[in-house]
Amino acid sequence: MVTIINKTRKYKINKSRIVKLINFIKTKTDIKKANLSIVFCGERFIRSYNKKYRNKDSSTDVLSFPSGEQTYLGDIIISIPNVFKNSIREKVPYKEELYRVIIHGFLHLIGYEHQDENSFMIKFQEKLLKEFIDKHD
Repeated sequence: MVTIINKTRKYKINKSRIVKLINFIKTKTDIKKANLSIVFCGERFIRSYNKKYRNKDSSTDVLSFPSGEQTYLGDIIISIPNVFKNSIREKVPYKEELYRVIIHGFLHLIGYEHQDENSFMIKFQEKLLKEFIDKHD
């Protein structure tokens, strides 16, 4: 089960599309029964979490908090304004960038790490993104 919480008033979230993306990622990563939550928020909210849990007093696009449990993967927090900024900076559609950060957060929940843009995790993330968009958009 995917619990989706939208803490923003300004942005609409297509929950069914996000659930479809999460189910796609679960299939591709061989994750069977695992629950998680995704919180969509603004910059102040994610900045406070980034400061509290990573000791970084700055806003970011996505944070992941793995639970360490088998049946509950953990929580993903996504700053919608930062996703918009990323999409403009990278010259990609907003929806594509949103999918990218969701995939990124999910991969961190299941133990993937990255050092740079050439890491296996980032390449896998981009492969999943392309495949999902090709099949579902």
